[in-house]
Amino acid sequence: RNLVTAVVIGASALVGCGGGSDGSSDVIVPVDGRPANPAWSQLDPAMKDTLSAIAEQYDISREEARERIGWQNAFAMAATGIEEKYPNAFSQAAITNELPARTVISFKGPVPPDVASMLVTVPREVEIRLSGGHEFTSEEIAQRVSNAMRAANDTGLIHATSAGFDYDSGTVQIVGRPTNPNADKRKDAQRIEEALNRMGLASTVYLTERATAGSDAGN
Repeated sequence: RNLVTAVVIGASALVGCGGGSDGSSDVIVPVDGRPANPAWSQLDPAMKDTLSAIAEQYDISREEARERIGWQNAFAMAATGIEEKYPNAFSQAAITNELPARTVISFKGPVPPDVASMLVTVPREVEIRLSGGHEFTSEEIAQRVSNAMRAANDTGLIHATSAGFDYDSGTVQIVGRPTNPNADKRKDAQRIEEALNRMGLASTVYLTERATAGSDAGN
């Protein structure tokens, strides 16, 4: 059972751990000096309440909830600190697996040399992979998503409702309603994709009458 498939820090992005371009690098952060995942008795009341609610929702024990999720806040806070310090390098941070805990933090260009020291608060049970050589920073991804959504609307073929970045394919994924409900949705989606590709914005477009603001990709 996977309670949280992924957590993404930084740009509005769909999860993925796409490979880097030439010069990519992947290293695992050493566990020396990192604390153990706090026991239930060591958690603050707010965290206990949160994990208890999650345990009840997913019909699992509080201990399993602690093992799966109790460390995620520490990871998110550390990743946010790295993003703030290296806005011109940080690309994304994602939780790729809960139990065993695996995460990845990606960068445009090389991994900054002191990043490992900024992750000492993340429990030792969490595997943290640092990945360099990616194409875009978090800010650049956010800008591409914004530009693509605006350009899609400008075609007059779609009322775009949401958009995100897919790391695996390197494309912006756009969801929206067709402006002409009687049009061929597949053909109009292809026309929008071609228009965006000519602008250097690789994209995948989904047209559906059910699209609402913030919706996921649909039919």
